[in-house]
Amino acid sequence: KKSFCHLMVMLTCLIIGAKLFFFNDIPGNTKILPLQQRQSHSSPSFSSSSNELIITCDRNNQHLKKGADPCSIVNNLTKDERIYLAKRMPESQPKSISEFYQHPLCSHNLQNEVTFFHVGKAGGGSIKMDLQKNRIGVASCHPIPRICDGKKDVTNSTRGRTIIMNVRDPVDRFVSAFKWRLYVLKHTMAKKRATLEEKCRGHPVSNMWDAPFDVCNHLAEEKLLREVYSSDPDVFARAMCRDSDVHERALQDHKKIGHSMPLAEWLRFLIDPREDDSHHGVRQFIAIPLEKREDEMLFERHIQRVSMQLLQTRYDEGTSREIIDQKPMMEDSQIMESAKKMCQHSSSSSSSSSKSNFNGNSTTNTDKQEEQSDQLSPLGVCCLARALEMDYRLIRAMIGEDEDAAGAGPVIIPILRGACSWGDTKQQKSCRSDLRSMLSR
Repeated sequence: KKSFCHLMVMLTCLIIGAKLFFFNDIPGNTKILPLQQRQSHSSPSFSSSSNELIITCDRNNQHLKKGADPCSIVNNLTKDERIYLAKRMPESQPKSISEFYQHPLCSHNLQNEVTFFHVGKAGGGSIKMDLQKNRIGVASCHPIPRICDGKKDVTNSTRGRTIIMNVRDPVDRFVSAFKWRLYVLKHTMAKKRATLEEKCRGHPVSNMWDAPFDVCNHLAEEKLLREVYSSDPDVFARAMCRDSDVHERALQDHKKIGHSMPLAEWLRFLIDPREDDSHHGVRQFIAIPLEKREDEMLFERHIQRVSMQLLQTRYDEGTSREIIDQKPMMEDSQIMESAKKMCQHSSSSSSSSSKSNFNGNSTTNTDKQEEQSDQLSPLGVCCLARALEMDYRLIRAMIGEDEDAAGAGPVIIPILRGACSWGDTKQQKSCRSDLRSMLSR
């Protein structure tokens, strides 16, 4: 029976595929054209008020795949909810933007074109949620670049693609990661400590940059933060000082702290020790800075504009704007509300911790005595910033101001210098100003 069902499904797919292939150009049928063909096509412009198809419904997207991203809309639904949504799927492509949004499984699937480097503790959760609201599907790598969409040891995940990366002041991001991991692990271990200690006895401990989901690593990480560094990020920061007796150990311990992987490790493939102008297959690099300057937070605006930028890889500017403008308030949808609750992350769209009151964490449930100061000591800031020197150099490269560092270390691939060369002129200026503000240290 099972083999027969599989055979019938395959035959049905072949029949439908043949029908679409041979009869797509017959008058009366709607055909979607690539952006380049649309712009040169003699037919009238596509618009939501006409009967022409203006957007595609990528039904065979990541939402339907087993083991897909846990924040996918459909992946978090029950079996009955899946069946209900499947019945609501259109038999043909939607013919307007509003019709597109009526079908929960429709999306703009850019997974083969765009990779999101979701850097921990830098507002990545907010970016992911906005892309989801706009039904834009991209490949997502988190919490390390080798794990994309839940798959480990991913290779060639950037070749021929656009890379989106959220960027935050390296010192502030580390402090946020330290505090967040301490908070999460402390509450997790309160219930599982005895069991894990028995399970992990004699288990070799690796670092979190290699095995971020190993529970034995989590146990070792919690003890490290609590016992060795006294639950205080400033103690760790001062241990990073070059004249510290524990400097070398602190460098190794850095790798054992989750969500703390520096930009230099994320972008290792774009830092070439040889004189090589290759872009390593990357088509475009887009930086989304998380920074507060002069009491102004532009992060939300950056997120909204990057959604427009991605839509314009498939549609013209007018259609992309219509798609975003006609987006319904999805918070009113029970489906989206459920997905939103499951996608809650520690990241937040606010300012850097040591420059303001923002720490990037959700601490509403944290006891007063457990909260650590957001401020590092001047010595801690200095030592940590020096240890993360390559990250600051990468940020300088993103705004095209790394030429003065020529000969002082590895060569940075030039494509990074276009990190803010997206959006309109105002957006580009705002992006560079936010990144430049991070260099104030």
